[in-house]
Amino acid sequence: MPPDMEIPVHHDTGLWVKHTHRIHVAIDTGADVDFLVGPTEDAMVRLLFDEGRIVELNNQVHRHL
Repeated sequence: MPPDMEIPVHHDTGLWVKHTHRIHVAIDTGADVDFLVGPTEDAMVRLLFDEGRIVELNNQVHRHL
């Protein structure tokens, strides 16, 4: 991703979601990068996502708390 890019809060949707297994791998990152996860936007927390770390997220789950 280019510098200063932001990915909006989202949950993956679509038929493909039920048929795939996705992971995220940080290739090149830094202290200015925030990787936020949580069941709702107001419950997000920063996740450690240093270079080489592999993170599995189930971002097809959508919860209303």
